[in-house]
Amino acid sequence: MDSTAQTSLRPAPSTGSRPVRTAPDTVPAAGPVRRDAAVRAAAAVALVPALVPAWYWSATDLPGGLFAPARFAAVTAGVTLLAQALLLSRVPVLERPFGLHRLVRLADLAGLASLALALAHAVLVLLAHGGSPLDLVSRTPGPLLTAAVLAAVALCWFLGRRLLRLLRPRRGPAADGRWWRGPLALLPLYCCLGLFLVLPQQLLRGASFLPSTAARAYWWTLWGLAAGALVLWRAALPLWRHRRHRLRVASVVAEGNGVLSVTIGGRRLDRLRAVPGQFLIWRFLQPETWRRATPYALSAVPDGRLLRITVLTRDGHNSGIRALEPGTPVWCTGPYGRLTARVRTRRRVALIGAGIGVAPLRALAEGLDHGPGEAVLLHRFTRHPLFKREFTALARRSGLDLIRLPGHRRAPGSWLGDRDDRDRALPADDLAALRTLVPDIADREVYVSGPPEWTAAVLRTLTDAGVPPRHTHTEPFHW
Repeated sequence: MDSTAQTSLRPAPSTGSRPVRTAPDTVPAAGPVRRDAAVRAAAAVALVPALVPAWYWSATDLPGGLFAPARFAAVTAGVTLLAQALLLSRVPVLERPFGLHRLVRLADLAGLASLALALAHAVLVLLAHGGSPLDLVSRTPGPLLTAAVLAAVALCWFLGRRLLRLLRPRRGPAADGRWWRGPLALLPLYCCLGLFLVLPQQLLRGASFLPSTAARAYWWTLWGLAAGALVLWRAALPLWRHRRHRLRVASVVAEGNGVLSVTIGGRRLDRLRAVPGQFLIWRFLQPETWRRATPYALSAVPDGRLLRITVLTRDGHNSGIRALEPGTPVWCTGPYGRLTARVRTRRRVALIGAGIGVAPLRALAEGLDHGPGEAVLLHRFTRHPLFKREFTALARRSGLDLIRLPGHRRAPGSWLGDRDDRDRALPADDLAALRTLVPDIADREVYVSGPPEWTAAVLRTLTDAGVPPRHTHTEPFHW
């Protein structure tokens, strides 16, 4: 048996000493934050210089009537399609500044814009010719018609599955309010069909908006960058990493209350460059789970040999994880996420977590460089705190201020209970309670992780407490 498949294997909190601080009040380096801000600013305007040459060449020998706006719609749809492909590729130069959930949202927007422009192009061409829709179909090139048929089949397939789900009784998290993600899940299919079937066919045919060799070279360069990034980062690199690291389940440990910690071992895991607070998208290659890839955050600091994730498996969540056995092959992509020390610009930090959302904060609490009193953890739970012994050991070793907040929420819209773990009553107002628990909360870097509604309530309180949005960080997993 492979050495990474020992059932007793479990990463313990590291006991190594922290880096020596040369100045007690040193502010963390803001270089990564500035670089990320510069990348976001450049990306915000990058579409304009990409569109200007395309519009310029499309204006050459411009036809009259409705053909002119139809051509501009087609050109703009092509550029936004390439932007969607680049966003979907998850290249690190974009993922690090934006975070994966923002990249997904931006890709959705680009896909919707491209699809709307492509439909507008089709309608304008039909009106310009003055014929019937069948005439337009007869003039449609083969690859474009194939893409349209495949998109229609995919849409029917999705609607059929949605209808079956509506007819079946809902279980567990099926009614989680994210039904709108279903139609948007077809946008990556639209992107792939357009990128690999439609756009190359238009470029090879020498479309009317390619009047010169420079125009063709420009379009092929844009296409090569977008298609190359998508193939490299979404297909080739994950396959190469899978063969290189050979990830296997090392152990599955019950944490109690339906929570399992899964340890994954492999070769050269330090080359993944995962850091505390990040997540990876995991696919466990067994009959119960191989069809679904799910994001799980690291719940322990990576040590180059093992990765640990912690998963909730009750109430219909992740039931297949309970069937995992040591030695199960694992496929993963990532790491992703900005809930890390990369975004930190203040010395003092506050970690606020609830339920299974405390898992990435467990790794972050150990991985952050801090002295006694500089880091505080507000741990919300109903009955049994997750990682109780591990957090206690961290508090003793590193000076982490640990504040446990048990019990049910005291009122709708609140994120707190009535008392802390020492049975001391909290102020009735969430803002006053937060300032009582962490008086200097407005001067700290704040990391929040928990259920979506609970997190939204925490963020509202942090805003009222005077914490600037740039110093508040969270990582939603419901994209």
